[in-house]
Amino acid sequence: TLYEQRSGRWVISFSIERSPKARQARRPRSVIGVDLGLRWLATLSTGEQVANPRPLQGALRRLARAQRQLDRQRRANNPGNYLPDGRVLLGVKQWHVSARMRRTQQRVARLHTRVANLRRSQAHLLTRRLTDEYGVIGIESLNVAGMLQDRRLARSISDAGWGLILSQLQYK
Repeated sequence: TLYEQRSGRWVISFSIERSPKARQARRPRSVIGVDLGLRWLATLSTGEQVANPRPLQGALRRLARAQRQLDRQRRANNPGNYLPDGRVLLGVKQWHVSARMRRTQQRVARLHTRVANLRRSQAHLLTRRLTDEYGVIGIESLNVAGMLQDRRLARSISDAGWGLILSQLQYK
């Protein structure tokens, strides 16, 4: 059993041994195609469209505010580490972290963790539903890493979690 605390929450993992269960899809001979997108997270070949909840978009305002607050605290506690134009001095090793800064850092980390958990949850819900129902799943081959190079689309693609969905479909 392993346990640790991440972003103010406890994470416990354990493993059990059990006999392998031969799982089969409800309709093992049925085929479905999946098209991942930004407006709709996925469009299935049956015509069904899965909504894209955009977890980062919803938390962006709170996250930006908390990060601005953290930056102000960092600058106030470490005025010697900054140049007059506001840039960080190169080679600075000592940063003073106050208790208030630590609390703000934890709040930023909790917001990031919440976004990641929502994204992971939506991917699990979609992939579990597809693998439970259909025997063959056809999905477009996407170069997600290459698409993330486009700075106009990178945040939206990351927010949708395409890479996570593709990897989960692969192992499920």
